[in-house]
Amino acid sequence: MKPFLPELAWAYFVAYKTILYGSLVRFSALKSAVLDRYLTNNATKKILKAALPHQSDFIDQNEPETYHYLLDEIEGYLLIELRKILEGRDADQAATIRAKEIMEAVNHADAERAKENIAAAEGD
Repeated sequence: MKPFLPELAWAYFVAYKTILYGSLVRFSALKSAVLDRYLTNNATKKILKAALPHQSDFIDQNEPETYHYLLDEIEGYLLIELRKILEGRDADQAATIRAKEIMEAVNHADAERAKENIAAAEGD
């Protein structure tokens, strides 16, 4: 369920949540000695690159275990968007486009994960 928030604020929240849940899933999978096929990180990379395009090199060069370093930056962008709400400022066209890019990456990642889960279930 999406609360009433401007698109960009919601998109930054989803990107932030992606890092946290991704870390939890990786921890749980490693703790349970689950096969590597459950530990893909392509979807997370796409979401983070959409949210923080200037960090693309860092995202490509590092493992998901280091993505928590990006949380503060995403949180900062989220807080900026929330401040705009409190000040009564509307989103501009650039913010709308940015939100669309992030949410497209999220939706693509969700579809990709669903396909992987179906393939894994059929393979087991």
